[in-house]
Amino acid sequence: MEATPRHLPPLPLPAFFDTLEQSEPMEILTASKIASRMLWPEVAEERSRSLYMTLALRKIHDLLLATDKEQANTIFTELVEYYFGDWQQYSQNLVLANFPSQGKGSIAERAWQGGVAAILFLYAVRNEVSLTAAAKAVSDEFRNPALVKDLYGLNTPAPENIMKNYWPRFQSVAHFWAATRYFVMPECAFQKFWLCALKMWI
Repeated sequence: MEATPRHLPPLPLPAFFDTLEQSEPMEILTASKIASRMLWPEVAEERSRSLYMTLALRKIHDLLLATDKEQANTIFTELVEYYFGDWQQYSQNLVLANFPSQGKGSIAERAWQGGVAAILFLYAVRNEVSLTAAAKAVSDEFRNPALVKDLYGLNTPAPENIMKNYWPRFQSVAHFWAATRYFVMPECAFQKFWLCALKMWI
């Protein structure tokens, strides 16, 4: 399976946490910590969060070399020790820090599932309906023939799948995913939320 390059995709987070080239190392680290928790919120997913943070630190290292070469090693050492405690875990992670570019286990898949949980959350709150009713409405919307072509081949989950897999997995961070719609994507129509989110992740 093709693996992603050893760099991070853009993060759909408020501008304060933007990860453009000119961002400060600590801003990238902060944004990445938030994103890692949004993508892998469960306790048992610490390994994936750790690998993701390794990619974040790799990005920071490249940025430091490009902007502050004289202090790069000193600053980078402090950041690695701040997050991992020592170099051993970081070095081990470098060998493993790749995610599939698409499909199961990819960052795009995780972002999609988080986006579905956000849409479920927003629909239930806005329409004052149960999660079960919201799941059916959201699933039906995904199956709208006019929108299916825009899903880039991603799964259109059935209501039962949303309630059994998507919601339990992302329930604790659904409000964060929902917030990205307002902080990052205000021009997006509600129905197009997931498309805007995906375009920022892949």
